[in-house]
Amino acid sequence: MEKLNLLKTNGMEIEEFIAKKESICFEKNFAESYNNKLSIDEGVAYRVVKGDKVGFANTNNIDDKVRVQEKAKELAKDGIPLNVRFPEDVSCESINEHMHFETSDVVKIQHCFEELCNYFKKFNCKVKLDKISNFRSVMNTRNTMCKSHDAYFKLTFESMRNEFGNGLSVFKLKYFRTRNELYNFAQKMNWELDRIKKLKTYYEIESKLPVIFAPQALAGLVLSIVENFNAKEVMSGTSILERKKFEFDEKFELYDAPKIKNSVFNVMFDDEGTRTYRKPLIKNSKCITYFSDLITEAKYNYKSTGNGFRRNSYTTMPTPNFINIDINNGDTKLDNYLNINNTTILIKQIMGLDINSLKGGFITGRVTESIIYKGSEAIGTLPPFSLKIELNKFFTDIGITEEVENIWGFMNIPYLYKDIMKIHI
Repeated sequence: MEKLNLLKTNGMEIEEFIAKKESICFEKNFAESYNNKLSIDEGVAYRVVKGDKVGFANTNNIDDKVRVQEKAKELAKDGIPLNVRFPEDVSCESINEHMHFETSDVVKIQHCFEELCNYFKKFNCKVKLDKISNFRSVMNTRNTMCKSHDAYFKLTFESMRNEFGNGLSVFKLKYFRTRNELYNFAQKMNWELDRIKKLKTYYEIESKLPVIFAPQALAGLVLSIVENFNAKEVMSGTSILERKKFEFDEKFELYDAPKIKNSVFNVMFDDEGTRTYRKPLIKNSKCITYFSDLITEAKYNYKSTGNGFRRNSYTTMPTPNFINIDINNGDTKLDNYLNINNTTILIKQIMGLDINSLKGGFITGRVTESIIYKGSEAIGTLPPFSLKIELNKFFTDIGITEEVENIWGFMNIPYLYKDIMKIHI
């Protein structure tokens, strides 16, 4: 992002937003040579507020600013009937000090990436590494500026076949800031996949067993809940939280966190200039707070929580979105949950989650990576199988580990233990 201005013109409040994101991509398919790509994503958008009307227009052509602004003004004549007031309660000094930038030497990262490709060559994987730079600034009507400049690396790798050998499918998405983080992850994954590949595959198993969900597997289930905390949908009665009764264990606490360790999305202010803060979404078995922006505040009188964010290259209308997800960790180690049972299933990866099925109280997906433990010793794996979860009661009678992992660069999630679950192979 290069600049964002909020201007008052002839009774109009005009928000100008110009976004820019640069990405260097290293990609290798083992049947081909390395491909290094540089991409630049940019665009411009305007939100115009005139009286109690709002108009919005955007384009990917930043040279077309005048026409887009006029379009937004025209739309404001018959736009959303709201009375939006931009925030004016922040101090310039505190915001201007918020300049965050971390990056690493591209040549060293590329060398590490080549080593990583060699690790996964035997699994016939496709590997891609992106170096991403984001620029972001917000200026409100009192000319108070918030800036952030962040750089990080996004690693994705996936099997070029759906499954191999023991039926294990590979797909990972990780975020890094330094070469050492990437190198350590590559070594860990190489060791882990080697170990799993040597395990026996079991095609028959008891129908009910204790199950542990790894953070990577739990992430999709958590998101299916979190995405329903949109205050605009809750207030209008379209959120699943309004139509279904969800039950949560008292130990399960879930937060929207503007700043968490290793996140690539830490921010002090949202895209409307409203200050962000850590807020409980679920606590004491209840839904406490919902995501809200200025438009939701104007329409439903639910005060903005600093969650008005643009997505899709920041050329879209601000709308309620979460920042980072943080689940409280417990006080029990993962090994303790493994050792209390003779046989335990550790589910490490769930793909193809069907969020639409949540309307009926259930969510379905395909477990593509799971390990059978006898005590704390891994004895085998399971072939890919379907899993049906009654999500509105899933987060009850659970155990939570003290170990926490960062998933997808914005979620801190522990392992979750269920004493008994039905497994169909």
